[in-house]
Amino acid sequence: GLTLENDISLYDCQKNAQKQQAGNNAYPGDEAFPSRPSLAGLKGLLTNHSAFYNVTVAAMKRVQVINEWLVQLGLVAREHVDSTAISADAIGAIAASTAEELFRLRGLLTPGTPFSVLLIPARFEIRDGAPVHGQLRHAVIEELTKRGLAFIDPFEEFKRAGFGPTHFAHDGHWSALGHKIAAQAAADWLRRQDIGN
Repeated sequence: GLTLENDISLYDCQKNAQKQQAGNNAYPGDEAFPSRPSLAGLKGLLTNHSAFYNVTVAAMKRVQVINEWLVQLGLVAREHVDSTAISADAIGAIAASTAEELFRLRGLLTPGTPFSVLLIPARFEIRDGAPVHGQLRHAVIEELTKRGLAFIDPFEEFKRAGFGPTHFAHDGHWSALGHKIAAQAAADWLRRQDIGN
């Protein structure tokens, strides 16, 4: 699965892996402790290490008054606000870098292993038809195609079903219907493969 909202980047996975090894496999957010405590560092640490924190925040966000208070404190982001910082000029390079990392990932598999990239469409393209997200999706598809990488793009099915029915009200994750749409698209792709013959 490739989340088009936050999995697209200018990647240098080998360099990042070396940095993580040197940092004792620290999680993002851990690096803020103990030398430089901060609210963002504490949030990152709790997000990565505390299921209780994650469940509690998710539950609290469902109560509108509490959610607004948490937003004002800066502890949670307002729901479904597009904070994409990708400029139209950077789309080509970012899509190419992401596709290249996926190509390298496929190269780690045994030859002949079925491999496809399930594109997880941006909420803002589904809900608003946001041009930058549509351009990014098409650029990723073009770069995957150049490298001979199969992809599954359920965007049209999500668009037909609508944003509200396919996503949770309080975050960007899929509802049961969203999962069903994506699963159907992936299952259809798998059925078309000549696996084991």
